[in-house]
Amino acid sequence: MTHLELRVAKPKPKDREFVDGAAVKYAERMTKAIAGLRSMLEGKQPALDAVEEPALTRSSGRFLTEPVKSGARG
Repeated sequence: MTHLELRVAKPKPKDREFVDGAAVKYAERMTKAIAGLRSMLEGKQPALDAVEEPALTRSSGRFLTEPVKSGARG
């Protein structure tokens, strides 16, 4: 059995709202990640959110034929 523990120092009063919001999001993500790990350990494929990546544009080759010039002078 694996035991995970995360400790966060007591936030300053002005940061309390941010820390509470971040903790909720962190807990959601960890719960989802652990469910995925459990599925993998049980031999099932985890349900991944489908993300389509944009197609890469083809290079025009200009960096192959001329040096890269920066805006710096020197």
